[in-house]
Order: sequence, then structure tokens, then C-alpha cells
Amino acid sequence: MYCVQDALAGSDDAYDLTDVYLAASTADDETLEAAYAVLKKYLDVCAAKHRWGAEKSRLAETIGLHGAIVDVLVEDLSFDGAEDEDIEKIFAETRKLPAGDIDKIRSSAWRTDDVVRERIAMRFSAAGLPDDDYFVESALELMEAAIAESTSVAQWSSLVKK
Repeated sequence: MYCVQDALAGSDDAYDLTDVYLAASTADDETLEAAYAVLKKYLDVCAAKHRWGAEKSRLAETIGLHGAIVDVLVEDLSFDGAEDEDIEKIFAETRKLPAGDIDKIRSSAWRTDDVVRERIAMRFSAAGLPDDDYFVESALELMEAAIAESTSVAQWSSLVKK
């Protein structure tokens, strides 16, 4: 399940994929295709190694991509001065979100929904986290990636239980 994420961990490809994903709305088709080809290279190796079918491969791709994004964003936030406690507070706030806000984050609608952005920024401030624009934006991107990854992990787990 974590093969793609583990393979990407700490690589330049993880950083490049994160950059492309976070700028996907403005990236050209060629850039997006090149990024997908890189991700697919990792996925193909893992799928062959573990003999995954189409559904597990699809989930592993999402887990790998979003897990790598989580890793990169956590590292970036830490480099910019966030403490481990701050990162844990972001994850704790993610777990406390109401379903409507989770849906807005999962669908990337938070990017254009100022009400959701402000509500989450207020949650961060109440939790003692910085409320500057860079931190809030980075934390929201981290939340989005973590939600996508955890959703796919849960879907994978349900496949295993069948």
C-alpha cells in the first residue's frame, strides 16, 4: 500500500511532483503529463512487485502521490520554523473538521472559498498556530493531501477486508 510513497520518500521526484500538484491549475498539459509519467514509473515498479490489480494500483497511486506531498509539506513547514507540535496540531485540526469542510478540502474547493479558508484559519489561531497567509495556505495544502491519502488508505483497507 505504501510502496510508491516509500519509493518517493526524500527523492527529488517527490519535490517535483509536489510542485506540479500544487500548481496543477496553472500547469500546462506537457508538465502534467511529464509529472504523471514520473509517478507512473514508481507505480509500475510497485504494482509488478506486489501484483496489484487495477483498483489497488489506483489507490496506491493516490496514497503515494499524496503521501509524498504530505512528507514534502511537513519538511517545508519545519524548515520554515514550524515545530513538530505545530505539525501535529494541523493534523489534529484536520481530524476535528466537520464533514462539509472535509468535502471542501478534498475537492480543492477551499482554494476559492474564502469562508472555509477563514473558518479554518480561525481554528488554527485558536489552536495557537500561526495565522499568516503562508502558514495557512501550506497547512490547507497539507490537510488536502492528508485527507486524500487517508481516504485512499481506508478504501484500500476495505478491499483487504473483503
